[in-house]
Amino acid sequence: MGRLRDIFEGPFEQGGKDWIYLILALVLSAGVWTLHNLSLKYSVYLSVPVLVECEGIEGYANVASENELVVAKCRATGFDILSCKMLGRSNPRKVKVAASDLIPYSSGAFYLKNKDLQHYASDFFGESAQVEYYVSDTLFFRFARRDYKKVPVEFLATLDLAPQYFLSAPVKVIPDSVLVYADPARLEYIHSIQTRSLRLNQLRENVSGDIKLKVPSSTRLSVESVNYNVSVSRCVELTFDLPLQIKNVPEGKLPTLSTEQVRVIANCLFPLDSGVEQELAAYVDYNDLSSSSAELLVKLVSQPEWMLSYRIEPAVVNCSK
Repeated sequence: MGRLRDIFEGPFEQGGKDWIYLILALVLSAGVWTLHNLSLKYSVYLSVPVLVECEGIEGYANVASENELVVAKCRATGFDILSCKMLGRSNPRKVKVAASDLIPYSSGAFYLKNKDLQHYASDFFGESAQVEYYVSDTLFFRFARRDYKKVPVEFLATLDLAPQYFLSAPVKVIPDSVLVYADPARLEYIHSIQTRSLRLNQLRENVSGDIKLKVPSSTRLSVESVNYNVSVSRCVELTFDLPLQIKNVPEGKLPTLSTEQVRVIANCLFPLDSGVEQELAAYVDYNDLSSSSAELLVKLVSQPEWMLSYRIEPAVVNCSK
């Protein structure tokens, strides 16, 4: 016994650090060996409890009522295998599924086909997992029915346009309406959903982007944000001097006008093609004369698309009968 004691106690008497280094080396070796084995791929059967989430099922909750056990033979690293083994029914793996992949078969019940299951292999079993085959070729999920209401989206924005610029079209919001899920008593008082406030200054070009929605308390929305599109164009004020014509003059009549030319002052889209003034023509209609007045309203034959607004000077001329 004395000799055995000397073997173990000797190093401590001569230098206890040698034992510390030995223990650290053993721990490090065990760690490297463990990491190496966990990084290797193995072919095993894996079973994972999955709780499906889906935002696009109209009239239903966005989370399935209960989880489903997914079983497949996979090639996966030890890390992913260990991660799957640690899951249980009480802590399932949450997986987001596209509404287009869920096929309805009864009220609130949906299923995923085998061909669609392949799309979610990494979500089910981990990034490294390669599914050789699923034990169940179809997975079934049930979603609880929810009361909902479809309401318009109200875009809250302050738009400051640079000089000579204007909104060339109404602001587009996509989607322009959303589904609000809540208790019937709560839905009764919800008539629209507002976006977060937005301010755009000195706009000189089209602007688009995503903006979050304000979520009323005790409700859930079908989408969290919407896309907006603000279309902006530049306009300039141009002047056109046009000869004035008379239409519908009866045969034998030779009326004269108080002026033979009028001026059109127009707000126009910029830039303009050359020669656009050839599309303009001004006239008065002889049939508009009345017995009590010799005045006629000056009109344009047509208003081109590039002309946003206009005024004519003079707006009214006198006509001799």
